[in-house]
Amino acid sequence: MAKSKFEIAWIGHCDHDNKVWGWFHYSPDGISMSRAQYGRKSDNYCFWAVVGKTISFTKYDTWNTSAIRTIQERKVKNKYKQFTLDEIIAIWPDFMRDLENKFIWDKLAEKI
Repeated sequence: MAKSKFEIAWIGHCDHDNKVWGWFHYSPDGISMSRAQYGRKSDNYCFWAVVGKTISFTKYDTWNTSAIRTIQERKVKNKYKQFTLDEIIAIWPDFMRDLENKFIWDKLAEKI
């Protein structure tokens, strides 16, 4: 299996409405977040969904992730608990497949 080009930075889950919110770095040229240089154009995306439903995306095409981190802090204040990828997969077994498939179709349709 090919290595995923998705580098999940943070995932949160909200129990009372069963929602997932997070963000990831996507690099078609294989540059990881840790190897990318500050100021280099980078594709970072927020995603959200009710567990098992359609995932939505917003693109942040800058290496400055402060806007995303501000949203992340608000999610934590609104009772989102940070989860690992394994914890999300335990409640949503097809999460990565659903994320990647929806992302590819949205990119092809130029929605993001």
